[in-house]
Amino acid sequence: VLPESLKCELRGQAFLPTISVHPLFHILSAIDGQVSRMAAQRCSCEKHVTTGGHVFGSGEVSCSMIFVVAGSLCYNYTLNKTSMNDIIEEGHWANESVLWLAQIPPVNPFVAEVDSDLVLVSGAEFRKFAATIHNESLGLVKYAEAFVKDFDELVTACPERGAVFNDTLCVKERADKAFAVYLNAVRQSFGHGSFMSKQSHRRLSDRISETSGNASEESRISSPVLGEGRQVFWATGAFGTWHLASIFPRPPQ
Repeated sequence: VLPESLKCELRGQAFLPTISVHPLFHILSAIDGQVSRMAAQRCSCEKHVTTGGHVFGSGEVSCSMIFVVAGSLCYNYTLNKTSMNDIIEEGHWANESVLWLAQIPPVNPFVAEVDSDLVLVSGAEFRKFAATIHNESLGLVKYAEAFVKDFDELVTACPERGAVFNDTLCVKERADKAFAVYLNAVRQSFGHGSFMSKQSHRRLSDRISETSGNASEESRISSPVLGEGRQVFWATGAFGTWHLASIFPRPPQ
C-alpha cells in the first residue's frame, strides 16, 4: 500500500497536465507551479464513464468541474425553443461555475458519447484550497468576479446553458486581465528554474500589495480572520442573479 503522501504526489503529476489546459490554472502554474500542482492533488479525482453513461448519477449534484482526458461528452439544452447540442471533447472542460457560485444553477445530464476518461475538480474542495493561498488571492477574486458578471449576462435566458460557459478565448482574456499584475511581476522578477526564487516571491508580494488597495470596495468586506492574523476577501453577491461563494485570504501586506 502506497503512503498517502506518495499518492498525493502521484495525483498531482497525473492531473496537473489535464487541468492546466484551462487558462486560469495555466497562469497559476506560470506564477507558482506549486499552486496548480496542489490544486490537482487536493481537489481532483478521476472518473471513467462508459458510452451512454452520465457523468453525474441520478440524484447526484453536479458539484464538480469536468475535464475530458479521453473521449467526449454530449450536453443538451433548450435556448429560445431551439434544442442545442454541445460536445465537450478531449482537452476541454465544462461546468466551471461550481468553483465560483454560491448556488449551483440547474444542469442537464452530461452523457458520454464514447467510453470517456475524465478529471473532476470539486468546487467545495477548490474553495477550501483557495482559502489557503496568499499571493494569488487577489487575482482569483478578480477572476471570480469577472466570471460571475459574464455568466449572469449569458445565462439569463437559459440557466442550463451555464454548464457549457467555456469559450477558451473568453476564458483566457478573463484570466489575463485578472492576473495582469502577477504576470508582469513574473516577467520582471522570475528566478532560475521552474519556480520563482524566494527573492522573486518577495518582489511579487510587494507588487501585489501595491495594487491590492485598488480593489473595489464591493469585492472587499471586513470579515472574520481566517487563520492567524489573516484577513480575507469575501466576494459579495453583487452580480445579478448569481452570487459568488468563495472566500480567499488577503495578499500579504
